[in-house]
Amino acid sequence: FFSSRRRHTRLQGDWSSDVCSSDLLSLLLIVVAKISLANGYSTFDQEPVMLVPYKEYGEDANLIKDLVWNKYSSENFTILGLNNEQAKTLAQDIKNIKNNCLKRWGLPYITANNEYRIMLTPNKELLKKLFGIQSSKIEFRDGVVAMWISADDLQDVLPEFLMMATLYESHPDSLFSLRKGVSILSSSNNNVRNVLGRISESTSEIDFLNLSEKDYRKMSREKREKFDTESTVLCLMLKKEFGEYKFIEFLDKGDIGLYGFNNETFTRSYQRYNKDLKNELLKNKVPDGYLNIEKR
Repeated sequence: FFSSRRRHTRLQGDWSSDVCSSDLLSLLLIVVAKISLANGYSTFDQEPVMLVPYKEYGEDANLIKDLVWNKYSSENFTILGLNNEQAKTLAQDIKNIKNNCLKRWGLPYITANNEYRIMLTPNKELLKKLFGIQSSKIEFRDGVVAMWISADDLQDVLPEFLMMATLYESHPDSLFSLRKGVSILSSSNNNVRNVLGRISESTSEIDFLNLSEKDYRKMSREKREKFDTESTVLCLMLKKEFGEYKFIEFLDKGDIGLYGFNNETFTRSYQRYNKDLKNELLKNKVPDGYLNIEKR
């Protein structure tokens, strides 16, 4: 997936595994080295592909050694899938999914300069067996976005990952909390409700308006989840209660003063909204339509 000149990896996303990134990329390079590339919307030669020496898998060796990757390519996107129909469908739909995510937020069409490389497994079990990760994952490095996705949660994570990657490229200087919240709210209603289900009445002591991506990666999983939830609440509040155009301006400038807030009044407004949203969710009074992000 990656050229040999690119040596450094940047991480972003919801990491549920402590697998070293360089180890994961090494496995990925082994995959690519063993596959004969084809051009356009076509598949690889149908040969068994060994991602790593299959004998290491013991009783799973026969399952692993018979796996075949199918490759589909289009502008900016390369899909490798173990299930041919899943890979083909994703390749045909992915550009429209990305554009629809941008449209929902009122963002203009953004021509991607990054390359998107996606490894798609039929289930989380194979994701874990082949790459040693518990759930879908995204990584960034010089001009390349790599995703390891299980088809089990494709609907939940793909829009989130695509928005994360797009904003990473188009708004690199925007607040990280905004990029994170926008990405999560771009995912399925089910995933958004799961994230919002972690709302607590008392907000954390994390300065989520100013937290950097670098500091986020250093936090424990529990604190990252807290940050994700608070960022999602923030973006939902600003988009739904104050409108699309001001939110886009805030995404560009990162100045909370655009809303007429100072730090104190913002904190009070956010805490009140956070409490009200939690109560309404507990009463099952928040309709899907409110959680859906649509262009106004």
